[in-house]
Amino acid sequence: MRFLHPELLWGLLAIAVPIAVHLFSFRRTRRVMFSDVRFLRKVEQQTSARRRVRHLLVLTMRCLAVGAVVVAFAQPYFPKAGQEAPNQGAVVSIYVDNSFSMQAAGKTGSLLDEAKAAARSIAGSYRASDLFHLVTNDFLGEHQRLLSRGAFWDAVEKIQATPVVRPLKAIEARMRDAAANSPERKKVQFFVSDFKASTTSFAGLALDSTLDRKLIRLESQPQANAYVDTAYFLSPIRQAGVQSELVYVVKNAGDEALTAARVTLKVNGQQRAVASLSIPAGGQASDTVTFTLPAAGLAEATLAVEDAPITYDDVYFLGFRVTEKLPVVAIGPANPYLSSLYGGDPSFAFTQMAPGQVDYRVLGQARTVILAGLTEVSSGLVQEVSKVLKEGATLIVFPPENLQNPSAYNASFRALGAAGLGPIVESTTGMSLPDLQDEVMQGVLARAESRMELPNV
Repeated sequence: MRFLHPELLWGLLAIAVPIAVHLFSFRRTRRVMFSDVRFLRKVEQQTSARRRVRHLLVLTMRCLAVGAVVVAFAQPYFPKAGQEAPNQGAVVSIYVDNSFSMQAAGKTGSLLDEAKAAARSIAGSYRASDLFHLVTNDFLGEHQRLLSRGAFWDAVEKIQATPVVRPLKAIEARMRDAAANSPERKKVQFFVSDFKASTTSFAGLALDSTLDRKLIRLESQPQANAYVDTAYFLSPIRQAGVQSELVYVVKNAGDEALTAARVTLKVNGQQRAVASLSIPAGGQASDTVTFTLPAAGLAEATLAVEDAPITYDDVYFLGFRVTEKLPVVAIGPANPYLSSLYGGDPSFAFTQMAPGQVDYRVLGQARTVILAGLTEVSSGLVQEVSKVLKEGATLIVFPPENLQNPSAYNASFRALGAAGLGPIVESTTGMSLPDLQDEVMQGVLARAESRMELPNV
């Protein structure tokens, strides 16, 4: 014989109550005065023996009644040969998703509040003798133990939102580890979440016929949520006092279209531009703002989108360096044309260096490096120029008119990751209009005609 609830057999201790009543009888005896009791003595002995037997029978019946009630509540059974014993109750594991996405508004409050209410309701639908296991994205040590129903309700009340997101595979493994401490009990799993597609993966969550698994999805109310996805400058160089163009992209992750999403640009804490965008649901929109850069040095900017109720992703931060002048370094014999082009422009800090007198400290700060008229390029110069190029600088090469050793130039170009010089072609070639969008040509021409007639060379 086995019992479904053997812990209730402790109730057999209640048999001590009728035994104590039998041993300690508090009945008062009455004294009856007779003139002569000689004829009553034999009758009294017979009555006392009968009463003792009757009391023992009553005591036995009372003990059997108490024992029968206790055994009935313990639910005895006789298992058949080869039949496993039925489970001793259930271990109910409940996962409450407390990631930031659960802060979205639901029907009766935030989704996290609805998830906590669902967890309490689930626990209330099971028996008080069942054990409960709480799992959240925090993976707290205090949650890795089985709780009574009352302790489980108290633990649910303490759940707070967290930025941590766990895969369902890891959550299910944590449930198994906790339930393994009670192998005789039935295993039940509940997953209460919004199951966001961007953060939820069912990979590795295998089906198990021995588990009773239920997924409860909470849906948020339709709402708008816009955020700045990316921002970048059209020009890689930012100079103080010069207008710069900033391109930014705003995405709408909400379920409703935005007709007037307000975007504000602030540079070093001062407002520089305000724009209004219309963005379809689930779509994006881009815009370009033009503003004058502040003084030279490090600068910070923010692009803020005004929307509600989700506000933690409204601000996009940028950091950039503003230069006063664009440093240009020319290495080679003195070139009056380069001096005229860059030396007279206040936007450039032009430095001319002889081939044997290169200041590598100044070269390391250059944004544009010009190699003009060099008959050969040393390996040390190639190495320093390569460092500057990795920092985003631009290299311009003007070979000498009578280049005697093109292979030396080609070796230098290969070290810089560029193609080498080809054979000299002596033919007349028509000039084409330069790329006016290049940083070197910015502001050089006030106006360019599309049908400009250029000379032949």
